[in-house]
Amino acid sequence: MRQLRRFRLFTILVGLFGLAATLGAIPASAQAPALDAGTATVGLVDPTQGRWYLRDAVGATTAIYYGNPGDTPFMGDWDCDGIDTPGLYRKSDGFVYLRNSNTAGIADTEFFFGNPGDVPVPGDFDGDGCDTVSIYRPGEARFYIIDELGSGNAGLGAADRDFAFGNVGDRPVAGDFDGDGDDEVGLYRPSSGLVFYSAELGVEIADNSFTFGDPGDIVIAADWDGDGTDTVGAFRTAGASFLLRNANSAGPADVQFGFGAGWLLPVAGVLGSLPGGGPLPPTGGGPLARGDSGPRVAQLQSALAAKGFYRSAVDGRYGSATAQAVMAFHKVNRLSRQWDWNASDWDRLAAYTGPDNLPRRSGEPNRFEVDISRQVAHLIENNRLVATFPIASGNGELFRGSTGSLVRADTPRGNYRFQRSIDGMRISYLGQLWRPWYFVGGYAIHGSPSVPAWPASHGCVRLTMWDANWVFGRINVGMPIHVWD
Repeated sequence: MRQLRRFRLFTILVGLFGLAATLGAIPASAQAPALDAGTATVGLVDPTQGRWYLRDAVGATTAIYYGNPGDTPFMGDWDCDGIDTPGLYRKSDGFVYLRNSNTAGIADTEFFFGNPGDVPVPGDFDGDGCDTVSIYRPGEARFYIIDELGSGNAGLGAADRDFAFGNVGDRPVAGDFDGDGDDEVGLYRPSSGLVFYSAELGVEIADNSFTFGDPGDIVIAADWDGDGTDTVGAFRTAGASFLLRNANSAGPADVQFGFGAGWLLPVAGVLGSLPGGGPLPPTGGGPLARGDSGPRVAQLQSALAAKGFYRSAVDGRYGSATAQAVMAFHKVNRLSRQWDWNASDWDRLAAYTGPDNLPRRSGEPNRFEVDISRQVAHLIENNRLVATFPIASGNGELFRGSTGSLVRADTPRGNYRFQRSIDGMRISYLGQLWRPWYFVGGYAIHGSPSVPAWPASHGCVRLTMWDANWVFGRINVGMPIHVWD
């Protein structure tokens, strides 16, 4: 059993989705140090896709799909064969899904334990050579340890033992920190980088404490050098690098290498034979969504502004202005019309040089182009594209016009010139028209409180209120406007 433990990993993800992933990923390097064969190695999991990127002892990557977006990934030796394999904890319902091989497929073992929102803590806490899944309840700063696995979608019942340890806000980490053949639990304090653990379960006094890494690192533990003792490691989200130390003490990393992106989630284990040759994990800024805030959002706003999609303050808040700029980018590139930013969008934005269908028009250095099919508009000044706007044009439905007759809500196509404007709000039976510029009859481009992803107007070209403000003074009477599919 002691010999078996030389080839086992005990790791726990910390921070989960509460730790802010940062930008500036370090690409994986072909010269990254290889880990000793037979010891623990690392991997990363894309939480938006359930895709795992497992790195073998020489740095080759194997990629598999396992789990659903939002699941919490971890690894352990569930069938006692000395090889660590994937596990998942579904925070919404407390279900655990374990697989006995490092391949794509369905779970070999399913059960539920604990409450939604608990943090899974895999480890061998009774020294029998098999890992189980215990939990840490962050709101109580309390561990719930159990020494068996469930099965058949049934609940495990009460924990074998539970105890408080540390403070609310600490992050759990588990491993055989003293090399005695069974696991201990420890904690990582993100605010200070303090790591501490007790050699006996249930004892609230730490036997060892030290600082390691930077605040905000995701700390893991494993036997990195094959000496039978688990020691700390960290995934540094700022720069996307692993730092592995071979002693449970303060000091520099013994092994350090870049891998993936900071928004991915780290896992580790003794992975056995892997095929390798798979794709590397993604790099870049990662996904963002409405309601997010911080430097990654500010970077996105700046990047969208540089390509003409964003015209509001770079404030680091993913609100309506950012969401509409993202929508315009998706529309131009004929991507799925969604408000949230995908991880793959970073590379597309970096490579973007302008719409692929914008007409060249000699003699019109300043003009406004409306692309009905993609639901965007472009402002060209001095023969240069300066802005792309999300729009909503006529939805094609019938409505009653000012005379009471039925009229179809179509936006007229053709080549026109701007005729007149109103610097303010015009209220009519068609709704609110903010700072309209008319180009033919009663049809105008104008600001509106509602600019959805699809055609929605009575025939005018809707802009967001802030885009209508931004563009109002850049248009003049006689400027060409072209409306086309």
